Amino acid sequence: ENSETGEKLHGLKNYLLGYLQLSIFLSFLNFYQDFPVYPDGENSETDGIMSIEMFGKDRLISNFLLAYFYQASLTVCGGGLAVAVEGTLGWKTIDLMKNPLFEATSPRDFWSRRWNKNVHTSLKRGCYKPIYSHVSHLKAYGKIIAGLATFLASGLLHEWIVHVMYHKNSLDPSYGFTALFFVWNGVLVVLQSLLGELAIFSVASKALPRQISTAMLLSAAIPVAHWFCQDYDRIDFFRHFQVGFPLIVKM
Repeated sequence: ENSETGEKLHGLKNYLLGYLQLSIFLSFLNFYQDFPVYPDGENSETDGIMSIEMFGKDRLISNFLLAYFYQASLTVCGGGLAVAVEGTLGWKTIDLMKNPLFEATSPRDFWSRRWNKNVHTSLKRGCYKPIYSHVSHLKAYGKIIAGLATFLASGLLHEWIVHVMYHKNSLDPSYGFTALFFVWNGVLVVLQSLLGELAIFSVASKALPRQISTAMLLSAAIPVAHWFCQDYDRIDFFRHFQVGFPLIVKM
């Protein structure tokens, strides 16, 4: 009983610390009225989507900070739900997030083991396994097909979420780019599967420090993160999210 109480208190402490950290982060962003740095105006759906602007310093910083926002917000929301469930029902829960932005060492490690474990489990059971059961005779190619289909399904799910958010808005979302973001990450996972077993990549993955592996992973995904984030920015989703947190503001 003391052990269970200690685990509950540990979970509550982690939730409160995460909530405080996210409040500080949102306060920091609140001082920059032009954040995020995304194109605005008539051509906002295409400007900078596939251009050299993707690699501009301001764009990369915005993409990384918004990626951290998603990680921190999912961690806090998941932690709060876990504390509520464990405190009221006594059920043990898993960690929703496992610090993917700073500890993941490969695309597969990021998406399969660290990012939003609940959604990962649902997609694996509801999409990957059923599809793979029909293409398993293709062996490795069957896994590639099932994997890409699962990332596409995740992209379509998030496209629907964006569509719902824009339902009563005068603006229209840039349909397709959210799905494209997930398909691109699916391609990265496939490339890891195809190339990871080659001797040069196998040796490099074991020899490189974790921090270098994480930086290399982010360099392949962060430049296109605005494909996912831009629709949320256009309807001030990040500003509205701040309502649930105490902030330090300019007077």
